[in-house]
Amino acid sequence: LAARVLYIPAYAFAWSPGRSLIWAVGLLATVIMLLAALI
Repeated sequence: LAARVLYIPAYAFAWSPGRSLIWAVGLLATVIMLLAALI
C-alpha cells in the first residue's frame, strides 16, 4: 500500500527512475499478496 501511495507524488513530480521503481515494488507486493491468498 505504501508503494501505491508513494507513486502518486512520484507521478505528479515526474520522478523518472524513482517512479518506475515504486511502481515495480507495488506490483511485486500485489503479486505476493495474490500468491499468498492462493496458497
